[in-house]
Amino acid sequence: MLSSFLQLAGAAGLLSVVIAHVCEALGLLPWMHWGKRNGLANMLRVEAKALADLKIEKATVESERRTIEADLGPIRYLATLLGAGDQDVLRWFILVVALLLDPAAVLLLLAATRTRS
Repeated sequence: MLSSFLQLAGAAGLLSVVIAHVCEALGLLPWMHWGKRNGLANMLRVEAKALADLKIEKATVESERRTIEADLGPIRYLATLLGAGDQDVLRWFILVVALLLDPAAVLLLLAATRTRS
């Protein structure tokens, strides 16, 4: 998902550059003064802003990726320790938690109702 999003962002950037060059070559937007020194400075400023926005977006995505990796750290540790895949360890962990905690919750509920009676 992350790679397809970055590919989409790259394709959008490339498309905007191509459209800008076509408009410049055809002189479609004369008020932008493309082809002149000021026009090049404007294009440089626009592209620099686009690059800065992409860098901010990349930093956000990297931060989310690191957070997800930190959340999966204990599971990956168990998977490495047991020599199994992440998905298998996660399934077994959920099964163990369900088998241990569900009966404990029922016993606590029974104990709480008996003390009130």
